[in-house]
Amino acid sequence: QPDGSEQWNLPISDDQLAGELAQGRQVVGLVTNAPGWATDLSKGVGVPQGLYLGHSDPNNLWGRFLAALVSRYAGRIDHWIIWNEPDIWESYHQSWGGSVNDFAQLMRVSYFVVKEANPNGIVHAPAVTHWWDANYGRELYFRRLLKALTADPTASASNYYFDVATLHIYFRSEDMYDLPVFYHNLMREYGMEKPLWIAETNAPPSNDPARPVPDAPFPISLEHQAAYIVQAMALGVAGGAQRIAVFKMIDTERDLAANPEPFGLVRADGTRRPAFTAYRVATTYLAGFRSGRWERRDDASVVVIDRGAQLTTVVWSRTPGSQTVILPAQTTRALLVDMWGRARTVYPERGYYTL
Repeated sequence: QPDGSEQWNLPISDDQLAGELAQGRQVVGLVTNAPGWATDLSKGVGVPQGLYLGHSDPNNLWGRFLAALVSRYAGRIDHWIIWNEPDIWESYHQSWGGSVNDFAQLMRVSYFVVKEANPNGIVHAPAVTHWWDANYGRELYFRRLLKALTADPTASASNYYFDVATLHIYFRSEDMYDLPVFYHNLMREYGMEKPLWIAETNAPPSNDPARPVPDAPFPISLEHQAAYIVQAMALGVAGGAQRIAVFKMIDTERDLAANPEPFGLVRADGTRRPAFTAYRVATTYLAGFRSGRWERRDDASVVVIDRGAQLTTVVWSRTPGSQTVILPAQTTRALLVDMWGRARTVYPERGYYTL
């Protein structure tokens, strides 16, 4: 609704949505950024007008919009992430200029609206970056939000107004373990035990000849990106993430205006980066995971993923040099797969595999 409350531009056509669902994909809605006409500028960027009115009051513009949106897609889109990276402050990317108490009110309104519009609706807390606060020594936004929510004596009766925590994690694969563990513990500090999703992750390359990035803050090769995908997914599972999504599938024309790096597993011309193959390998051999554990974290990493009838062990060097890793055999043979998908059967010697 860029120009008024009577306007309705579909974010995705019904045919496109049906195509996604037919492919077996779970479609998640991200709701963010109030348009100018609906913003309460006295409170700051993004804060909708009428936010402190009852959630069903027609003058609560956020509540009215969200009710229409969630009702329309009920049964097709049941997960709703409320806002994108509100922890980013004072920059071009800032999407929320209100206080953390204003955001707690946004969560209250959103929770009641979603649950009334779709009894099967799942409300996600906002996707946060973590590092926008941590790198500047600021108190973490998610902690401030939990403080605000738990200060409401009625919040516990409504699940503290969210069902799932949401993170965005980039560039360092080991953050995919450390940050989910940290945020699970942070929620436990406030008496909460909730699922956690990593809704965006990637390590976009800086040296792709098709789109080089001059003076990149992180020099990342195409091979680095591919290795990151496998490591990040394994570590995310071990860290307790319920879902992990890579941002993103394919480059688009608008990307350069937002970020200098190309994030796609596929280039805009349809050619695949090596990370596409690594993604396919990771999703194939980690599918159906039940849990994971990081068993070794020294010169080498060893992550073991329980997939029920199968175990997948993911191994890599944590140093620039080669490492030798000896693994106890679980059975009389195993499938050895590299990140390019090349696979062969291997057999243990005296009860061990040597990699």
